[in-house]
Amino acid sequence: MIKRLLAVGFLSVLLCGCLPDSSSGKVLLKFSAWGSVSEIKIVKQMIARYEKENPGVKIVLIHTPQNYFKKLHLQFASKTEPDVILINNQNIENYGKYLKTLDKSKYKDDFFEVALNALSVQGELKAVPRDISNLVIYYNRTLLEQNGISVPKPGWTFVDFLEVSKILKEKGIFSILLENDLFYVYPFILSFGENAESITEDNLGYYRSVTFFKALSKQYHYSPMDYEIGQSTGAEFFLNGKSAFYLSGRWMTPKIREAADFEWDILPFPGGKAGSKVPCDATGVGISLNTKYPLAALQFAEYLTSKEVIQKISETGLILPARKSVAYSDTFLKGKPEHGSYFLDIAQNSISLKYPANYNYVKDKINRELKTIKRENPTGINCIKP
Repeated sequence: MIKRLLAVGFLSVLLCGCLPDSSSGKVLLKFSAWGSVSEIKIVKQMIARYEKENPGVKIVLIHTPQNYFKKLHLQFASKTEPDVILINNQNIENYGKYLKTLDKSKYKDDFFEVALNALSVQGELKAVPRDISNLVIYYNRTLLEQNGISVPKPGWTFVDFLEVSKILKEKGIFSILLENDLFYVYPFILSFGENAESITEDNLGYYRSVTFFKALSKQYHYSPMDYEIGQSTGAEFFLNGKSAFYLSGRWMTPKIREAADFEWDILPFPGGKAGSKVPCDATGVGISLNTKYPLAALQFAEYLTSKEVIQKISETGLILPARKSVAYSDTFLKGKPEHGSYFLDIAQNSISLKYPANYNYVKDKINRELKTIKRENPTGINCIKP
């Protein structure tokens, strides 16, 4: 009888795809994540709830707020990676080979297609989407109206942007602060219709979009030069009323809600020859190939990307939900910005870039070159009339 019970018990363990931790008799899952203090506080609450509802599972949270992927790289190299891993599309090409392939068809009705594509490697889904991110233009409505400038409308172009920028310059106001970072150059590249995935530090000067990006500060002075920025960020310039526009994503909404003492809203990125195009990044939850608990890990990953959990994180205002039901709910759309639905419209038309496995290295080299780029090619902006 005892042998029979042991056999049944062992079979049940096999069916759940996991073996218990010897010290507690529970399934032990390690979960790695980055995130702000407010975000991690919610994650911990959700973990506690999950453990309560699944008393046979113990979750160990590994929070790495800085140098997350450097640590993850070492863990993969030493085969000590966590069972469940927060991952983004900028690093999915590099680490996707260490993650289980998931059934994409299972998630296609619930999540934005652009998120599923972003978290796929050669068409194979490597993480369940949690959130997506794209870039919009935040604008200071008060500053524009005080200077007699009408708020641009969706569908505006680079020509419209330059016309407004020229007026602002005449009044001693910067239009926008453009940081020398490839992340903020991508919308220019894509909207010019150029190949963002072929850019290197050696060919920057041959991209008309990059020439235009640099000309906004070096030639037209609509964006401040490095010496005028000091230690300020684009957000600080914008919140201090030194610029009318700010290129950023949903993650800045809570800060602007808290700190802005003026009326503000968002607009889609201005359009070029290819229209208004921005990249779409995604964050999701993947499962290690080496986990001892594949089914338990999948169940927990799907919990972390469930409507309940994504909705809770969305309440902070930090993320653009990858799950459609949350994205189109009042949880996401209520409150400022007034036109928060633009985030969703943009998501439908944004582009999932395939970043190279050495993307972080390439990006660092390009960012350094952006600061010192000397090639000036006025013909590169012939399609734009300042």
